[in-house]
Amino acid sequence: MKLLIFTLIFSCHAIGQCTIKKQGSSIDVSYKEIIDSLAVVDQSVRKLKYLKARDYIVKYKESDGEMNVKKLERSQSLMSKWIETDSLVSLALIDEINLRGFPSKDMIGNKSFYAALEILIHFGLSKSDIILQPILDSAFSASKLSLEQYVYIVDCQNVKSGRPQLYCGCLPHQFESLTREQKDSVLVNRKRIGLLSIRYKYGGKWKEMK
Repeated sequence: MKLLIFTLIFSCHAIGQCTIKKQGSSIDVSYKEIIDSLAVVDQSVRKLKYLKARDYIVKYKESDGEMNVKKLERSQSLMSKWIETDSLVSLALIDEINLRGFPSKDMIGNKSFYAALEILIHFGLSKSDIILQPILDSAFSASKLSLEQYVYIVDCQNVKSGRPQLYCGCLPHQFESLTREQKDSVLVNRKRIGLLSIRYKYGGKWKEMK
């Protein structure tokens, strides 16, 4: 997998050197093709068999341990590949961001920009608050990420890392289960960053954070 990602990036760099001069816009073709290639790899481990493997492992952890051993081993193998792929894709993206800057819409186009956002949501490295957070802060300050995009990615990473959501931007319904003190903290964080909307939709109904 690591060799595949390296090959894809190397090829895109080589192709980009030839094609970027043919474009009449500010789009960085090489960067765009790298993001698109990484997005394909990112989605390759989000197919049905991987989702079933994840659900089976969750079911196993919630059971008394009496599960199909072979199926459990297959599921664990698939999940290991999923985790490894997310880590490698994340490393590759961070390397490109450090080299070229944040992949904004102006730089790689609308479709590839949203592909990059999805990779950031799936960010698979530990210590995302140290590695990813400064990148998100910088992109948000430079208006390369909208407020909603920034809040969502930040809180998705908080959820994945077992940290409290700062804004309840990823799983807003969890606001209801917070203590009064935690709710007040979330509301203060949202107000501080300029997130005025305090309504969210869950279970087909609109609810309010208060």
